[in-house]
Amino acid sequence: MAEKTLTKTTSRGRKPSTAKTTAKKEVEKIEEEVQEVKETKKEKKEFGQEDGILCRSVTEGLLIVTGPKSDMGYRFPEYGTEMEIEYRDLVAIVRSKFNLIKYPFFVILDDDFVQEFPQVKKFYEDNYPVFDLRDILQKPIPEMVSIIKKLPQGAVESLKNIISTDIQSGNINEIDRVKALNEIYDMDFNMVNAVFSEGD
Repeated sequence: MAEKTLTKTTSRGRKPSTAKTTAKKEVEKIEEEVQEVKETKKEKKEFGQEDGILCRSVTEGLLIVTGPKSDMGYRFPEYGTEMEIEYRDLVAIVRSKFNLIKYPFFVILDDDFVQEFPQVKKFYEDNYPVFDLRDILQKPIPEMVSIIKKLPQGAVESLKNIISTDIQSGNINEIDRVKALNEIYDMDFNMVNAVFSEGD
């Protein structure tokens, strides 16, 4: 009876498959990228005392902010106006006149500055809609009502002026939306606008 001869095979010296090699390289590349991100993690920005920090008015109409350190008058002509306030003035406002931030009369747009002050960061995280009050008025009515009821006092007052202006200009003309706003503020915006129009 003939014997079957088995030939022993070995993987010694065998090159890894192309698929495995490619996968390994991809993993190594990802690991390198992750390491680079960790190493190049954003460093804390250092501000000079007179560096400008971009801010935006959330006050309907003219807003003038006097710098506690420079005594400079920062003039925001209307809602949505953006301009820079010197770092030293903004720091002084945060530390001694926080009501200007909390009301709020304006919002700070520089994230590096906000990160320096936990109380400002927390206030913005809790009251994110203050960054664009007008946008609130475009949301579905139930959501709009819910957001307005949670806004800080200053934002509610600023929004009231915006509502009055937008109703008068026709930007807000949905009956249900106007009715909901009337109920929130316990007033008739159409009536108020009519009175002011008569005085023009």
